[in-house]
Amino acid sequence: MTPSPPAATAESADAWFRLVVSQALVTLGGVVMSSVTVVLPPLPADCDVARGDASRPYMPTRVGFGLGGILKGRLSDHFGVMVPVLAARWGWASVSSPQERPRTCGSSAWRKAS
Repeated sequence: MTPSPPAATAESADAWFRLVVSQALVTLGGVVMSSVTVVLPPLPADCDVARGDASRPYMPTRVGFGLGGILKGRLSDHFGVMVPVLAARWGWASVSSPQERPRTCGSSAWRKAS
């Protein structure tokens, strides 16, 4: 049996920093994804759609995040972390546009503010 390293040298300060930053990002992402449920109840009234139609995009988004996390985890295990990061950056750039404007459906408070 091999002896374990002393507690003082087991983890570096960089490893602890990466752990804290990654946990903060995961927490923030979870809060943002879960906050959609706060917006869903008033959305059908603002957009003049049924509640089921308003919440329909939410389910595939959550499933996509789950499957994407598994896929990106496997990619990072195989190729390192840079490949999934670059793939996510390319994917985000391919679906976002600087000219993209909010759709006509939105809260009345949003319309008054703009």
